[in-house]
Amino acid sequence: MTENNDERLKKILTQIEEVRSEVTACRIFINSHLLNLSETLKTSDEKIMLEEFERDLNNLENARDKLEKLIHIELTNYMKDNKMPGTGKDLLDSFDQAKKDLDKNS
Repeated sequence: MTENNDERLKKILTQIEEVRSEVTACRIFINSHLLNLSETLKTSDEKIMLEEFERDLNNLENARDKLEKLIHIELTNYMKDNKMPGTGKDLLDSFDQAKKDLDKNS
């Protein structure tokens, strides 16, 4: 690896760690807000709405994790196995652009 590549890798890894820290902080804040809300809710309907909101947040996080794995691991590995250029994200970006172009022409 050249010095330029070493610096690029270091920058990427640093950014990943920063985003991981941000995600962790967001989780902590959300859980704190949910706890505070649960203590102030009076009716059972309000409590049910909070439980549904918490469940939806968890579902969103799980779906994002699954999507990231599918794009960056499964699809990229498939592309490498089939000697396709680029990454899973590159392919999806091209696919999304093609869909937009088709919608414009429809």
